[in-house]
Amino acid sequence: MQENRRFSRIAFREPVEYNIFGEMEGNRTFGGFLSCDLGEGGIRIYANDFIPLNTTIKLNFYINSEKMVEVEGRVVWSQKSPHGESYQLGLEFSEHESNSTARGNLHQYIDSLQF
Repeated sequence: MQENRRFSRIAFREPVEYNIFGEMEGNRTFGGFLSCDLGEGGIRIYANDFIPLNTTIKLNFYINSEKMVEVEGRVVWSQKSPHGESYQLGLEFSEHESNSTARGNLHQYIDSLQF
């Protein structure tokens, strides 16, 4: 099977804080995920609750002990775990200008870890 990714991925098992803004003003959900892998264009995470496709999520996580990344993404795929009530989610980072610094930091970080 051929890989269709635009960006390479690295193993990345770190806590990720999230903030989901609902349709109505003031309707927010906060919480945490555990990440699985990371690329300049997105992240795969483990979630305890189902999150619908195309949901926009603001994520905060550290790429090293000092640099926090704040980035917005949307759920592009979801898969229920076969042995429990958890889910794996694929999030694609927005190409919006507000994400440009975060994506630049991710690019630099990922490049530093690859040979």
